[in-house]
Amino acid sequence: MIEHLQEASALVLRRRPRHGENHRVWGGPGWKVFLFTRGDIMCTNRYVELNPVKARRPSQQWSFVTEYDGWLPPQVVYRKPQAKAEDKGIANPQARDPRRRAEGDYNGS
Repeated sequence: MIEHLQEASALVLRRRPRHGENHRVWGGPGWKVFLFTRGDIMCTNRYVELNPVKARRPSQQWSFVTEYDGWLPPQVVYRKPQAKAEDKGIANPQARDPRRRAEGDYNGS
């Protein structure tokens, strides 16, 4: 999905007189991170909000962007991945892989 967005937006911008056919639009592949908790989301929002400021540009305010209200989907129990099994000395890493959801996690139990 990120790759398609990058390709389509680059084509549009390169067709404009201000940008040439060789204008580099994106710096690289998209950055994707799974956010498991409200704290994760809040930290990431703050990071995104401060990016223009760190680049000495004005902060961005958009009418269609609203402040995060703490919402998380209720049907899924989110857990942050923990340290790798080999780091904990566990012989069978799949036995305690925190990314594998236990039965019942999807219905909120």
